[in-house]
Amino acid sequence: MRKIKFMNFLLKLKQLKPSQSSLYLLFLILMILPCVALAMTEPLGLWVKMASVLLPLSIYMLLLNVFGKPGYIFVFLLFLQLINGYQLVLLYLFNESVVSPDMFLTIVTSDSGESGELMGLIWPVVLLACVVYFTAIMLGVISIFSKEKLSKSFSLKTYKLSGFSALLAVVFLFTNSSKGLSFSLHHDIYPVNAVYNLYFAGNKYVKTLNHQRNSRPFRYKSVRNELEIVPQTPQREVYVLVIGETSRAANWQLYGYDRETNPYLSQRDDICIYKDALTEANITHKIVPMILSFSGPENFEDIYGSKSIITAFKEAGFRTAFVSNQIPDKAFIDNFRNESDTIVQLYSSDGSKDHPQDIQAVEHIAQMIDNNNEPMLIVFHSYGSHFEYSQRFEDVDVKFRPYTAPSLKIKNRPILENAYDNSIRHTDRMLSGIINCLESRNIVSSMLYLSDHGEDLMDDERNMFLHCAPVPTYYQLHIPFIMWFSPQYKAFNPQTVETAYMNNDKTVSSKVVFHTLLDMAKISTPYLENNYSLVNNNYESFERYFIDEHDEPVSYLDLGMKERDLRKMKEQGIQIW
Repeated sequence: MRKIKFMNFLLKLKQLKPSQSSLYLLFLILMILPCVALAMTEPLGLWVKMASVLLPLSIYMLLLNVFGKPGYIFVFLLFLQLINGYQLVLLYLFNESVVSPDMFLTIVTSDSGESGELMGLIWPVVLLACVVYFTAIMLGVISIFSKEKLSKSFSLKTYKLSGFSALLAVVFLFTNSSKGLSFSLHHDIYPVNAVYNLYFAGNKYVKTLNHQRNSRPFRYKSVRNELEIVPQTPQREVYVLVIGETSRAANWQLYGYDRETNPYLSQRDDICIYKDALTEANITHKIVPMILSFSGPENFEDIYGSKSIITAFKEAGFRTAFVSNQIPDKAFIDNFRNESDTIVQLYSSDGSKDHPQDIQAVEHIAQMIDNNNEPMLIVFHSYGSHFEYSQRFEDVDVKFRPYTAPSLKIKNRPILENAYDNSIRHTDRMLSGIINCLESRNIVSSMLYLSDHGEDLMDDERNMFLHCAPVPTYYQLHIPFIMWFSPQYKAFNPQTVETAYMNNDKTVSSKVVFHTLLDMAKISTPYLENNYSLVNNNYESFERYFIDEHDEPVSYLDLGMKERDLRKMKEQGIQIW
């Protein structure tokens, strides 16, 4: 039946009897469309903008002419058509930037459920792209089997136009070069840059797959610093690291938000809040491994041959556990998780559509603490405020209504923000539950929480939504970062706690987590840098870097952020230089 319907579809297309010249123009428009769109959105010089359209235009015009039937080239370049469709959808989401290596990697590392939720709102755009390019491919097949060929006069005209377009592109690039302006073929010209990014992503994925083998001999050589442990300190110590998801500081009551999104934590006077905290990446599969290791933007390559903070604690005699409400990513996060003695997977991959709520982790953490007497490190990778927001909280968390948006449109922004704020309230209740769990057990303990990155909620006229944008906004970068210490920890480590509070007005990034936790637990290792530990007197504000799409460190001032984002950072007291 399906085969019959497909054949009928082809027959209907064939009955249209489009001429080869008409198909030539159609295929040319579809192939050059992403180039035109990117020339309008990218921060390129005028000469490069014109060359970025004319150079690929001349090549496409030439190639479509080669066999007299433009369908041959259009179908042969099927893979390029898929990239073109993906590029246009991303432009719809982010309003700028060529498809990055991280966006290619997201296809193989993202939670399928999460992707499905997003598709539920942007499906019209995805469907339109699929229909247009699928129909064009079918027309390409018809072009191939048609007896007609491009006329010699049409081919001659297009060859001349192709040559003239190429000549103009060369002139524009020469002009750009003569003015001393930068230009790179694999960075500035589409689709060369997209294909290069795909190659970079593939190479990176292969290195990621080899991580376990390459990191097997790695050792932290970590030990407890006995000179710093007070003799009267109880044997029982528990340190909890909570990695939030997609939670931006702008919507936290603790960070000055005018809505009650932190009803539990705001009632406590023992929360150490770091207001000037920025993430080093705005995509989960990159930032979470950096949080869990000593690797950062400046030394990211080290991650391919090393292990996580979990192993550093294990070598020092701690029992370790990893609680996850994420679907396995088959990459670094999974490899680091597997270093743990105990793994609790809240989200089952048995086909269930819904994620459990993060609050369920509290019970598991309590059980692990009660079931053994060893010192522990517990890492909880939550699902936080990942889209779709209306699925990230329970009825008890609801304060803002309505919270179910029928579509992803600017008119529904208040509804989306209601749902997002309710998800922050759920995170607040979960964190309060972990603190209560630790506090009630009268043990030396602490909790460190930070989000992996923030989120755009169509906050201004750009209408940007979600995260992962190649040029991040203020909302994607500014994250909540808090610490809590139990009364017992404070009693035995008063100077450590005092130092943590003294440093709460300094610059912070996800880079400090590794060093802070080790220093907090009095663990020594050659990889510990005291000047990045928030509980150390040597800690000072430092210049922070963002890891770009090609894994290079970039100053926040050089990210290409818009003026409104830089202004917002200044208003929030964020230091960048």
